Amino acid sequence: MFSAFVQMWKFTRVVCFLITFALFAQAAPSYAKDVRVGVIDIQAAVTGTKEWKREFASFKTKFEKEKLSIATKEKQLKKIIKDLNKKSSVLNSESKKKKEEELLSKKKDFERYVQD
Repeated sequence: MFSAFVQMWKFTRVVCFLITFALFAQAAPSYAKDVRVGVIDIQAAVTGTKEWKREFASFKTKFEKEKLSIATKEKQLKKIIKDLNKKSSVLNSESKKKKEEELLSKKKDFERYVQD
């Protein structure tokens, strides 16, 4: 008798589950027929504007100018290092030390400029 009760209980649970599943598995309700979901590509929307294109062109020109400026400063710094290496044997220790300090100062300034 107890096993019949357990079987009936399991059957009742399965039927309740199936009824609940059937209710929720129905097609979308009629009020949701007209609902549409859209996806917007923000990046494409922004990059397509005239203002963005103008600002990007301005940024690009400024970036190229800075790039050239950095390259020029780097060449100057390398030239100073090369000159110091050539003249190091001729210079006395005091002037050599002074030139090395100037070089280190310029090198630090250059590194800060590049980082900014």
